[in-house]
Amino acid sequence: MTIAFEIRPTQAHEEWAVAQLFEGLHYYNTSLDHYFSLSPDWREALHTFLIDQALNQRGITMLAWHGSTPIGLLMLAGQQGSALFKHRNWAELLALYVVQEVRGLGVAQSLLNLAQAWASAQGYQRIQLYVTASNHRAKRFYQAQGWQCVQEIWRLSLDQGQQLADHAEHMNVCLSSQRE
Repeated sequence: MTIAFEIRPTQAHEEWAVAQLFEGLHYYNTSLDHYFSLSPDWREALHTFLIDQALNQRGITMLAWHGSTPIGLLMLAGQQGSALFKHRNWAELLALYVVQEVRGLGVAQSLLNLAQAWASAQGYQRIQLYVTASNHRAKRFYQAQGWQCVQEIWRLSLDQGQQLADHAEHMNVCLSSQRE
């Protein structure tokens, strides 16, 4: 099966489509890791991001359309790391999302090819992205495109209430076993 689609830069009047797809992406990501939940004012933050990106031309936001229906989203931004490091300029793939109904039909591949072409044209030597550890489908997709996992992000929750509850439970278990 094939699908006809067009990829083009996002226009100001299409911000609703970016928001719709971005929300779909994060709805899915939140199902994998609750830390990806969007903030209550995420739409305002997205609006500000898109304006900044357009004014500073440090990235691209592209939409894939099937007729008048948005089916794919690409958000890519140039990044500059610490001056401590030699290789400090890269493009970051902030969002790559395709609606479920058209997955596997080449939309994501086309968006990713566009991202690579843009990053190369801007002089970046690499593109990086974050993938949730349990998002095996995304990992398989990126590996099939030649991407490599080069770093892991480890997290420690600093929710003191939960840590205290866990510690108290652990101490009760230890004290109980010492008394027996």
